[in-house]
Amino acid sequence: MHHNFIIKVIFLNFMRIRVLSQCTSNDSESHFIVIMNNAQIHQSIKLNQLCIKFEVLLIKLSLYSSDFNLIEIFFAVLKIRIKKNIELIQYYTEFRNEFNEFLRDAVKSQQSQIEDDSDNLFQLADINYNL
Repeated sequence: MHHNFIIKVIFLNFMRIRVLSQCTSNDSESHFIVIMNNAQIHQSIKLNQLCIKFEVLLIKLSLYSSDFNLIEIFFAVLKIRIKKNIELIQYYTEFRNEFNEFLRDAVKSQQSQIEDDSDNLFQLADINYNL
């Protein structure tokens, strides 16, 4: 047998036994809907017939389009904003790196003073410590 045929049979059995047969209710007001994408395996006349037999509405999503995908839209807008502001971003990165370097230098230059001050504070508090 052809591999795709076997997968299709397995899928249809799964849909019939595990999904559609569970879509039953004693309540006449209850309705069931199965929503599927447009994968090739979902494009089966037999699947449509099964849904009709079990009185389940089958809805197939429209084809995928990045135009309607929110994350794709977000990243497209983000990319445009980055391109428009690349000089500012580069400046900020340079500034941040320089500022970090400035802070490291400031701490290093004050380190001995901080150590002397901490010695004095411990002595004033009459605390003995060994580093």
